[in-house]
Order: sequence, then C-alpha cells, then structure tokens
Amino acid sequence: MERLIYAQRPVRSPLDVRYVDARRGIGTPDSRLRPRCPPTLPAQPTPPTKTPPAELAEGIGFDSLWVVDHFLYKLENDDPPKGAWECWSMLSALAACTKNVELGTLVLGMGFRNPALLAKMADTVDEISGGRLILGIGAGYHKYEYDAFGYPFDYKFSRFEEGIQILHSLLKTGKVDFEGRFHSARDCELKPRGPRPEGPPIMVGGRGHKMLRAVGRYADIHNGFWDDVANSPEGFAAMSARIDVGGSPS
Repeated sequence: MERLIYAQRPVRSPLDVRYVDARRGIGTPDSRLRPRCPPTLPAQPTPPTKTPPAELAEGIGFDSLWVVDHFLYKLENDDPPKGAWECWSMLSALAACTKNVELGTLVLGMGFRNPALLAKMADTVDEISGGRLILGIGAGYHKYEYDAFGYPFDYKFSRFEEGIQILHSLLKTGKVDFEGRFHSARDCELKPRGPRPEGPPIMVGGRGHKMLRAVGRYADIHNGFWDDVANSPEGFAAMSARIDVGGSPS
C-alpha cells in the first residue's frame, strides 16, 4: 500500500506552497522525497470558481487543489468567528471547472456526514472529476462548530472508527453490512460505481496512537501535521515508524 504524508504549515497566501510528500520507505538509504505544491483554496468569502485561483493553480502546474471542511470556526484570535463554504459543494464545482489537477479534502470531519452517504458522495465526485479525488478524512477537532451545527462531539474516535469501516468497505469493495453503536449500513451497496474500481484513495489525518492505527488499517495516505514532521526526512521517518500497518483489511 502506498503511503504519502502531507505536512501542514501556516499559509501566507491562497497559493502558498504547503506540502511535501514522502513515498513509503523514507528513511532508508534509497528513499527519495518528491516535492508537491498543492494550494489550499480560500475557505471564504468568495467561491474559487468565481475567481481565478482554481484555474490559475491548474494553469501554472500545481498537481492538486485542496478544500477545508469547516462550517464555523473560532480560533484564538477569531472574534467574531469565521465561516467557510461547504466543501462538497465546492468540490463538485471544482471537479467540473478543472481538467487535470487532483482534488482533495484536508480533511473531512467524519462526524459531519453519514459514512455510507459520504462514500456515495465521494464516488460521485470521483466520477465528475474523471478519477481525480483524494478523500481526506479525520475525527474532527473543533468543538465550537460541532455545538453550533448540532453535531455530537463525544466519543470522537469511536464514531470515526465505525464510520471509516463503512466508508472503506463501500469504496474498496462496493458493499458493506455493518451495525455499530453509532453507525449502521445494512446490506448497503454503491451503484453505480465511479471510474476507479476501488474508489478514490483514502487519506486519514491524525497524530495519536489510535488514529495512526486507523491509518495503518484503512488509509492509502496519511496527513501529518507540520509541527510533528517539520517537512524533514527525519520527521517523516519518525512519523512513518509510528504507523501501525498490522491487520490491514485491504
């Protein structure tokens, strides 16, 4: 299974270079780093399909575009709170108005959407884009927006763990039969399927032991935070070593 690690650092402009990825095997003598330069599009206030960033980024050679999944956030210096466009609506528009760049979510909060429906949405956008979606998913972290929009914030990992089982099975095999404490999908199938038989690649964001275990079991890509890896070979190697790849269902 291929592993890429994306590391975040503070963004200074809508087209700031934010990421470097590492192929599996980093830290070995023959490993190589391949720089990537995907921008994260502005979350607000103007949809990027009505302004140049999406087309500009593709035109000058960026290999992917990313959108965030936030509804309303209030960080340390945000007063009043800030809002963002709903990312799946934006991704559908980006899939239609771009031709070559990969499109990704950095990253979705699992608790915001039913996981079976999320798999359907992902396969649909993958179809619209011609197989260019990267599905980034995490457990969520910003309690402010969960409370504001009425989503439960308790048992975050347990909810995520059930959700990722449904999501992974549907995208990779096209079907699932699951009954859990928080989620269920009984005799569920994805029909029709998108352009890739095993769906878009799944990227899991997280840094704790339980999330890194989920990376090893369910992810094609890992989203690591800048503070943990510092975009250095040593940082990537240390983070990669923490990923538990035992018992992968794929």
